[in-house]
Amino acid sequence: MSDMVFTGASLEEAIESAKSVLGDNFEYEVVEERKGLLGKVVKIKAWRPVPSVVVKKLLEDIMKAAGKDATIYVDEYDEGEIHVRIDGEDLAGFIGKHGKFLDTFEHFIDQVIRLRFDKPIRLDIDIMGYKARRAEKLLSMIEKKIQYMESRRLKSIKLSPMPRWERKIVHKLVQEHFPAYTTRSFGEEPNRRIEIKKVG
Repeated sequence: MSDMVFTGASLEEAIESAKSVLGDNFEYEVVEERKGLLGKVVKIKAWRPVPSVVVKKLLEDIMKAAGKDATIYVDEYDEGEIHVRIDGEDLAGFIGKHGKFLDTFEHFIDQVIRLRFDKPIRLDIDIMGYKARRAEKLLSMIEKKIQYMESRRLKSIKLSPMPRWERKIVHKLVQEHFPAYTTRSFGEEPNRRIEIKKVG
C-alpha cells in the first residue's frame, strides 16, 4: 500500500483518522502543521510497514554508518521470503573469514525484523555474490559425498560443521537435486552439522 495522507484539527485526530483506514499497525510522519481560518490543521503521511522496505532501509542505514558505498537489491516473495543482494566495493568485512560474519550479520538482521513483524519471515542476504559462489562449491561437495555413499552403500553420511547459512543452502540443494536423499541438522552451535540420509 502506498503512502496515504490524513488530516485533523490535532495530531491525535489525524492519527485516529489514519487508524480508521489502516488499523493499528501503521507508521506516520507529520508533513504539515498550520493554523488556518477555521483553526489548526495537522496533516500526516501514514503507511503500513512492509518487511522488504524495512529490511532495505535498515541495511542502507548500516552501510551508511559503516561508510560503505553499497547498492541493495531486495525481493520479497508471497511465502514471506526476502532475498537481499548487496553489491559494492570493500564489503569483505561484512562477509568475514569463511562467511562467518555474514552468518552473524544475517542472523542479526533477521532478529530485528522478527521483533518488528509478528509474521514469520525467512531472510537470505548475499554480499558481493559470496553465497552464490559458495553454493556452487557446496553442490559439487554434495555430489561427491553422495557418490561416495553410493559406492560404499552407506545409508547416511555426516558433514563437517558449517555456519547456519551454509546449512540452509545444503538443505535446499539436496532437496532440489537429490530427491532420493534427505537432510537433518544436529548438534549445537558453532559445531552444528548436517547428516545426509538415503530415503527409505
